Amino acid sequence: MNDKDFYNSTKSVSDPASQNYSKEVKEKAHQESPFGEAKSSSHTEFKKKRH
Repeated sequence: MNDKDFYNSTKSVSDPASQNYSKEVKEKAHQESPFGEAKSSSHTEFKKKRH
């Protein structure tokens, strides 16, 4: 086995040049977030200025 074959067989799926990269990214997009549900923040809401 030469080095080129070894490199190609161990290529990570996180490598954009990998054949399975787009499939892996698509699957991750549909996974449940480890941070729980998105909640609105009082720090990011638009507030009108009082004059």
